Amino acid sequence: MHFKLGLIYSDQPAERLQHLYDQGRIRPLANAPVIERKLFERSHTVAMMGVEPIQELLRDGYDVILAGRASDTALFAALPHLNGADPGLTWHMAKTIECGAACAIPPDANGLLATLRDDHFDVTTLADGSRLTPRSVAAHTLYENADPFHIAEPSGTLDTTHATYEAVDERTVRVRGSRYIEADGYTNKLEGAELVGYQTVIVGGVRDKVVIERLPGLLPMAKKYFDANILDVFGGRVDPDTIDINYPLYGTGTVLAGTEPTPLQPQELGVLITVTAPDQGTAHSISTFVAHASSNLPIPEYDGLVSTLAYPYSPPEMDRGPLYRFTLSHVATGVTPTELFRTTTEEV
Repeated sequence: MHFKLGLIYSDQPAERLQHLYDQGRIRPLANAPVIERKLFERSHTVAMMGVEPIQELLRDGYDVILAGRASDTALFAALPHLNGADPGLTWHMAKTIECGAACAIPPDANGLLATLRDDHFDVTTLADGSRLTPRSVAAHTLYENADPFHIAEPSGTLDTTHATYEAVDERTVRVRGSRYIEADGYTNKLEGAELVGYQTVIVGGVRDKVVIERLPGLLPMAKKYFDANILDVFGGRVDPDTIDINYPLYGTGTVLAGTEPTPLQPQELGVLITVTAPDQGTAHSISTFVAHASSNLPIPEYDGLVSTLAYPYSPPEMDRGPLYRFTLSHVATGVTPTELFRTTTEEV
């Protein structure tokens, strides 16, 4: 077997990003964190490509293309877009099939067959026992999007406001009326992450109603106790301010983070304890006495030592390894469609 292989790299050198930053060409998206110049030296950043870098290799006759970070839809839109298909239908078709048969009923890991024509596209499920409906196909425009009618891409916006969805048969839906609005300027989304530390986790549970009611007040006291013990156990070598000990309580609104619409009265709680430190050894060492103390918190209603948290594993400490956080939700502006991406080719 012989073929031409093209590789497109999307990782970004810190120097390039700092140059864009200095020129004011990195713009925050909604709810993006505040950034500063040195961020790029400590984080790994990729740019999200559109169809254009892929199309360059398709034009040159490459048989296999391996791309770095790209818009999911760009992978499917590149070839029909290159061949002159209607851009609105092309991008909508690509959005529909990007997750395979996720829009099928029931959702399936198999693929979909999309047939793109001048004024519509048909999408057909290939999974046995599954079907497509106009509602299930239309609903996929909301997947990973805040707005189901306007989906941003590097070169513009897919507008599905006037799209129609028609059942051809039980397995096929026909879509018409999508349009693509070209942007005034080209942008590439930037995504970055940096190392926060190393984490050890402990999973526990409690069903005692008294303990459940007391935990929200006891845990802040416990954290103060742990800070003092960190100084003592490590002889002052570890700064408590570099250690994060957290107690998400599953059953009291942890998933909604304080925005639960009605007060919850759980019969039992799942308790996730996370200990994050600059290195794994420190995180593990601290978690051992955190786990021990958390299993015997002082409950005023009870006399003597009682058990508060039950652990399903012994020992309960589980090292999770390095912990990263997202640092960027921004776009690079004033760029050409291919300038942020490096391409190499080879014969295989």
